[in-house]
Amino acid sequence: MLTTLRLELRPSRQLTILLAGLYLTAAAGVSFLPVPFLFKLTGILSIAWVAIVSIRQHALLASPKSIRTLVLLSDGGVEALSAEGECLEAEVSRRSTLFPWLIVLLLDPQSGRSPRVVLVLADSLSAEGQRGLKSWLRLRAG
Repeated sequence: MLTTLRLELRPSRQLTILLAGLYLTAAAGVSFLPVPFLFKLTGILSIAWVAIVSIRQHALLASPKSIRTLVLLSDGGVEALSAEGECLEAEVSRRSTLFPWLIVLLLDPQSGRSPRVVLVLADSLSAEGQRGLKSWLRLRAG
């Protein structure tokens, strides 16, 4: 039997480092391309902009659209509360991924809008919150 569970997400230092490393690697790759300097600069600046937006939204939870609270409902649904106070009623997509060190939740809104992504690393939740989320996901999948 599933129970309702409220999880408060915290900014993640681990996710910040991981995303920064991935975007720096992409920018370094662009810098070695055999194209004119202006194209390289445009590519690197584009990657830098996307990195800032992504890290701010997913790792630091500083964007108004950042999901700060997950309410896992007993019927299998999810209420995701953003930093600006928006409540998104959604279902967890079957394409969500559960690793021992990372949870990638794809939330399909009931409103038909595009899916929202929530990235959860070990420092995003308390140990009890991590166990609860993983258990809830396994029970829901079974």
